[in-house]
Amino acid sequence: MPPQQTNITSATERDAAGLRLDFSIVLSLLRRYWRAFQEWRPRARLTLRDLSDRELMDIGLTRGEIDAISPERAIERLRDSTRTLWGRGGMRQATNSCRPLLRQGKEAIMISHAARPQADVEIRRLTVDDLDLFRDIRAEALRTHPQTFGSPEEDEGGEAMLAAYRRWLDGMVLGAFECGGLMGVAGFYVSPDRRSQHRGHIFTVYVREEGRGKGVGDRLIKELLAHAEARVEQVHLAVLLESTAAINTYKRNGFEIYGTDPAAVRMGEATYDKYFMVRKLGH
Repeated sequence: MPPQQTNITSATERDAAGLRLDFSIVLSLLRRYWRAFQEWRPRARLTLRDLSDRELMDIGLTRGEIDAISPERAIERLRDSTRTLWGRGGMRQATNSCRPLLRQGKEAIMISHAARPQADVEIRRLTVDDLDLFRDIRAEALRTHPQTFGSPEEDEGGEAMLAAYRRWLDGMVLGAFECGGLMGVAGFYVSPDRRSQHRGHIFTVYVREEGRGKGVGDRLIKELLAHAEARVEQVHLAVLLESTAAINTYKRNGFEIYGTDPAAVRMGEATYDKYFMVRKLGH
């Protein structure tokens, strides 16, 4: 009887020791999970504003949506771009008209054209050193108005397109700069046919959305006409019938409509007519 009692006691002690070991493991796991939870909990409170631009793009947000979430980032990009242009010599002394662009928040992005004053615009001739700036604004024009802009070289893309841009910039292409940014472009060339070298042509006229309603297009056309005055007797251009604002700009600068090119452009099932316009110069 006593030995049997001894065996029961030993088994009970072994079971108790096992329970203590199991309980210690459980406590260790609970502590580990609790520390992990404490470390995770602050990150769980992150908002979209706390994510980087790259992380926001990775989850599918567009650039416009990112700017709406954190407009301060758009302002910082504008400032960085301004500093870059300044360093490259593309920006002159800042004027008072540039300062409203540095407002904070959505106000800096959502300024209406009607509310903005006339721009203090610098017009200068572009060169091959401005190839990147010209390529960017031309790409915007091709994307937003494909029925108006385009050339065989641009359809081909790559080096053929860049070679065409270099050739254009070796000629006469003007750029309108506001606060160091390229707001608009316009080009001029004399007809290569020696029998038509009394005629000049205006091409690649484009003003960015933020530069419209501020006289940028008028300034570009006037500068081109002044350049053409000593070189040709007539200046020609073609414009889509639907481009009412552009047509009005040309008429203000003395151009007249002298013909229509029906269905000059086809985009899918849609066709677009063009007006031919001419400005006769006094010689």
